[in-house]
Amino acid sequence: MILEGFPMEHLNEIAAAFRQASIPCAAREPLSRHTSFQIGGPAALFCEPQNKRQLARAIAVCRQAGVPVTVYAEPYDTPVDAQRIAAHLAADPSIHIGEVLGNIECNGLSVTAQAGAALAKVCIAAANEGLSGLEFAYGIPGCVGGAVYMNAGAYGGEIKDVLACATFLDETG
Repeated sequence: MILEGFPMEHLNEIAAAFRQASIPCAAREPLSRHTSFQIGGPAALFCEPQNKRQLARAIAVCRQAGVPVTVYAEPYDTPVDAQRIAAHLAADPSIHIGEVLGNIECNGLSVTAQAGAALAKVCIAAANEGLSGLEFAYGIPGCVGGAVYMNAGAYGGEIKDVLACATFLDETG
């Protein structure tokens, strides 16, 4: 069976590698369980790494197999986005980072947040600490990782204006 140009046996090999690395995964996981509107068919292969090391390993396994992978953090905010993205996720291995990789810490005058942290929650954490500067981002849907990747902005503010540093996983791992 061919799915989006790569053999299904690749997915079985990837699933075996995920299990060997203790990365939770499931074939044909209904994406409706992971979207805010409960829509979306089954993912070819769905995994939820429990830490940064597992995330790096999951991405490396997919790259070594030459299989495209989709990493996402938060359920989608509109039915159109959910349908479009869920269709894409159904064809590729899907890596869901969500709340497991969504820690937020406030330290004095700074906030540190992982990629899976909802942007609105980061704004609230900053406000609760009496910090300003993230007000523009409160209404932006999505998570920190995506916001940094695309330099999310609204109301005259952009992530680049408040970002001091970022640690990221690139194509080479």
